[in-house]
Amino acid sequence: MVVATPGETTLLLNGAQKASWCASLLLVLAGGGGFLADGYDLNATDLVIAILEDEYPDQLVPWKEGLITSSTFAGTILGMLLFGALGDIVGRKPCSIATALMTAGGALLSAGSVQSKSFPIEYQLVLWRCLLGIGIGGEYPISMAIMSECKSSSSFQGVSGTPFQFLLYNCLMFSSGSLLTPVVVLAAMPSMNPDLVWRLALGAGAVPSIIALPARLLMEEGEAVKQARRTPEDGYAAPHSIGATLRDILKMIGPKWVTLLGLCLAWNFDNMISYGLSSFKHLVSKDLFSMPSNTSWDDAYQAAYFSLYYNSVQVVARVFLALFIVSPTVVSQQGSMFLGLFACAVNCVVFIELDASSVSLAALLGLFASISTIIGAFVTITPALHFSPSARSTAIGIAAASGKAGALISTLVTPMIEAAWGLNAVLVFYSFVALVGCFVSWSLIPPVEGDYMMK
Repeated sequence: MVVATPGETTLLLNGAQKASWCASLLLVLAGGGGFLADGYDLNATDLVIAILEDEYPDQLVPWKEGLITSSTFAGTILGMLLFGALGDIVGRKPCSIATALMTAGGALLSAGSVQSKSFPIEYQLVLWRCLLGIGIGGEYPISMAIMSECKSSSSFQGVSGTPFQFLLYNCLMFSSGSLLTPVVVLAAMPSMNPDLVWRLALGAGAVPSIIALPARLLMEEGEAVKQARRTPEDGYAAPHSIGATLRDILKMIGPKWVTLLGLCLAWNFDNMISYGLSSFKHLVSKDLFSMPSNTSWDDAYQAAYFSLYYNSVQVVARVFLALFIVSPTVVSQQGSMFLGLFACAVNCVVFIELDASSVSLAALLGLFASISTIIGAFVTITPALHFSPSARSTAIGIAAASGKAGALISTLVTPMIEAAWGLNAVLVFYSFVALVGCFVSWSLIPPVEGDYMMK
């Protein structure tokens, strides 16, 4: 059930405000800018590894590739839990500023990594991508909370859209960030040497966070959050310490622990599948398209083009969602996630069994990309629909961290499974994960009730 505080519903039902494109732009920059950075930075690692394989062939063995990618997700898990709780304790605004600074700093430090005998470049990347991951992780609960509470903030009064639509826009911004990565890489590859290309690819990840920072400095804290922090809810007294605040937040979440468990598992299985494959698109590209005469640089080019195709399909799918799925009552979250995960499982099996050209297989992967990104959108926004402002950021953080735990596992093991048994073994594993996810999404996640996200 969706719960709204008095301050939230009062401002949401105030229809006298005239739609303001300025307020909408400020909201998209403040909330969506973080997701744009997240999509770019999480996708950049895949293409950078494809380039670094050519520069450091003896150092970048499969387990180190997995470590670099997984370090980002390890940081992301920490950031989701940390900033999820802090977002409910100290507010969305200060946390959003901190996450933007950490994301930008991690991206720039990653780009500045240099080879050293005492501290090899791959371990530098592990460290800085972990820092980046903490910032990215914080963006999930904070940005989703900002979007879902947009009409309770004086900064965003008059925005032209519903909170639910802006949650979908967040997902679209993430996919758009993923699409920007191969665009940047492909634009740089013809005129730059490989060392500059991968540094530019990583450093450019700081730009969306830097652009979002002024909007976050200007925005006001939402009235719903202010009331939740000063008005006791559910019979719990307003605490005066961080520890007491966190205990009361967890008590508010407690009655919905089954719902939260279902959301955690659904997010975990979704991220295990989507990140396990999308984080190593360069391996899929090499398996499908690489010729015996290809150099590592040729394979990097192919990986960038394949990433451009894969992420373009995802953007199209999320544009469809943003334009046509205008409220949480239009579709069933459980039904959509169930059917989507089942389709992913079938897609993986068909891919294994299909003896077809590389073009046909790429088309099938495109279908997988569109299905997985629609599932991901529903998995991402559903926690915001089930919890009140006083516990929303914490609940989103816990569910999102569970998702990234799945991503961490899959990105660590995917390159090793692929190296040992091939792409088909990876697909069998993810098909099984998808089928388990079908059961979880249908049996543990209740329907969304209430309509305040539509106003």
